[in-house]
Amino acid sequence: MAPSILLTGFEPFAGERVNPSALVAQALHGQSIGEWPVTGLVLPCVFGRSISELERALVAQRPALVLCLGQAGGRAGVTVERLAVNRDDARIPDNAGAQPLDRAVVP
Repeated sequence: MAPSILLTGFEPFAGERVNPSALVAQALHGQSIGEWPVTGLVLPCVFGRSISELERALVAQRPALVLCLGQAGGRAGVTVERLAVNRDDARIPDNAGAQPLDRAVVP
């Protein structure tokens, strides 16, 4: 299998009409970067479901590179996530109405 890129974004949430990360994933889906084809995937903003859909895509596609985009309201530019915490701790509900507090993402 030729090397490929999986690029993810998220659907709109918290009352927003669009999510820029989804627009990027949709715009690059089916394109190539160099010789590498890009698969754009828009993930749901639902705790648990987004990680399951990402895991399915990883198994099915076995990409050489994965780039996961998101939206951070209020930031003036593109930034890299520098710290990952193994907790779901929501200040607002997800698109299914769940609002977990201090729950492990991976046990």
